[in-house]
Amino acid sequence: MHEKTPEASLVQKDSANQTKKSLLRKSISSIGINRYRWVFLVICSLGEFSYFWISSLLASLQTQIQEDLDVNSTQYGLLQSFGGVGSWVMPILIGYFIDFYGARIGFIYGNLVVTLGLVTQSLAATYGSYWGMCAGGLIISFGTDALDLSNYKLLSKWFREKDMGLAFALASSMQALAGVAGGYVTPVFYNTYQQLGFPIFIAALISFFSYACAHISCEMDYRREIALNKISGSEEFTETIKFKDLKKFTLIFWLFIGAFIAMDALAYPISYFNSEYMQQRYNYDTELAGLAGQCQNLVPVIIGPIIGIVMDKLGKVGEQMVFGVIVGILSCVLQATLPNCDKCYLPMIPIFFQGLCLSISNLGIMVGLARLLDANMLGVALGVAMWIMEMIQAFFPVINGALVTATSSVDFGYYWVYIINGSIMSIGLLTGIIAIIYDRRKGNKLGKSLAEELEENPSDASEFTEHQHVLNPTRI
Repeated sequence: MHEKTPEASLVQKDSANQTKKSLLRKSISSIGINRYRWVFLVICSLGEFSYFWISSLLASLQTQIQEDLDVNSTQYGLLQSFGGVGSWVMPILIGYFIDFYGARIGFIYGNLVVTLGLVTQSLAATYGSYWGMCAGGLIISFGTDALDLSNYKLLSKWFREKDMGLAFALASSMQALAGVAGGYVTPVFYNTYQQLGFPIFIAALISFFSYACAHISCEMDYRREIALNKISGSEEFTETIKFKDLKKFTLIFWLFIGAFIAMDALAYPISYFNSEYMQQRYNYDTELAGLAGQCQNLVPVIIGPIIGIVMDKLGKVGEQMVFGVIVGILSCVLQATLPNCDKCYLPMIPIFFQGLCLSISNLGIMVGLARLLDANMLGVALGVAMWIMEMIQAFFPVINGALVTATSSVDFGYYWVYIINGSIMSIGLLTGIIAIIYDRRKGNKLGKSLAEELEENPSDASEFTEHQHVLNPTRI
């Protein structure tokens, strides 16, 4: 009987590993609960529904908040800023937590905190407490990042091998519908009951619904993990981040997230003024201004899936991010320079561009990071990008509010605020162009299609399951 040589053993071991990887890759779409990944996409997206509903909540009630609570534009901007305080620390911390312990726990935690914050704001608005509203926003700020990062990590696990961009786009479309619906019905609820606390109470009920969907999606993810463990013949895989992994945040990572930071840090605070902007400069009534101001959230529903498919099939993620920055700058220029008119459709053009800019930005950052980095560090990677963006974003509502107040003699204050924001956004254009050039010299990861990337870098089994670590055997 011949003994195996070390070389033969290595070849046999490598062959076994390749077979195991191949089996796991096929299981993503053909075995057990993985066949229901599109159902999972719907339920998991509904688990973040409240996050996008509240993104338009205060913006669509700006006029009512200022009148009922007797506050000016600067104080309204401060109220919006309280909603970003948690983002000073949470994205990095919760991102690392998710990569270490798992996305399921982060998803449940985020929903609980957002629900608590909305209940607080509802009570404060009912009793006319401005600082109570600020306190509720502060609580919410410690949960929204957990929702965003956990949702991203969960969807990345289920769709990393196929249709990743399309999956993110469809999820964004569903979530954008929440923003559109919230922006439209929130003023209606207020006008029906003439009570500031009522539309916020409705938002709290929606948050309870999201919490229930989060539990269902976490149960599905848990069962998927068990199924893959059985297929692989192992009881536990790990995608746990290690401190040495942080060295993988190279120059291309920092350059790439620069375009995302520029777009989101500036475009979102600008959108806070859309409703009042439409009422002041174009004489829209409250309900119509709320709907028109939220049309930016409708753009991802229409355009998002197309962008997602293009990113999957064509690649060129860096180029698309640069295009998004250009669209964002154009939006600011148009909002500053378009002439005033009475209920005309002109202001809808830059608001559409706002939505296109944010759609490209949010899809691009999720797809791009998944191309640049390993699965075990996606949570902290997106967390770092969001932390920097939200640190900047937290101050801009106050700055923009002060600009509107100080320059109110020129187009009701809506000229210089857009010109200045558009000028600052050009920084993202520069970092995006440099990122494209640098990436082409370092392997062109952002430029390749999903099929080309997977062919050159086949995923190993650790990317498909979530390590339970100390918290095993809990289901979340």
